[in-house]
Amino acid sequence: CQYAAAVCACMPALQGPAAASQLAKAARQLVVAFCSLAGDIFPKPAVTSAAAAAGSAANAAYAAPVTVTHVAQMLRLVLPWCMPAEQVLEQALAGDEGQLVDACRALAALCTGHKVGVLEAASAAVAGQQQGSIFTALESLTCSLLAAGGVSAASSAEAWLPDCTEMLLECWSGLLAPQCGYAMTAVPPPAQAVECATRTAAAVVEAALKDAA
Repeated sequence: CQYAAAVCACMPALQGPAAASQLAKAARQLVVAFCSLAGDIFPKPAVTSAAAAAGSAANAAYAAPVTVTHVAQMLRLVLPWCMPAEQVLEQALAGDEGQLVDACRALAALCTGHKVGVLEAASAAVAGQQQGSIFTALESLTCSLLAAGGVSAASSAEAWLPDCTEMLLECWSGLLAPQCGYAMTAVPPPAQAVECATRTAAAVVEAALKDAA
């Protein structure tokens, strides 16, 4: 998408102190809208007999290249908004939460609109740029928000904290939900997603117990 490429080109100049500007806010809203693109807007790859026989192994490999490219492009834009998580959260708690909230909205849109195999393939495409994966970003961000009191509105000093935490927990629900591959057999989530989700679940339990004490 030429519009997405144009936004990619200008976003680096809208980081740091410029992130609070009206132009940066408008650009982030556009990125969130791009993250919501999914479904029939992308061409689907032909399902070959090899793909059907491979089942879960083919889930990521046979994801539509155009879709993977689009999601990877969105991750290149969104991951810097929320990583490193503790630094971004500190900035948000200081009164500039717009970038963090938009990052959560964008990640939620990507997890809602795309299968975990596409997200895994897109993460692999950006891994060489030291941006990590969507799974590690979700883990780091979710755990940071929980530690800051995002487990419930009652324990949160900021109204956006529990809202962002809820969005991220819904991301995990979508990523770990049973999915079918080309052979209509259950496709397990990627190992990295399971590992990140396990640690995140432990953080949720710890935060809930601390909140209830």
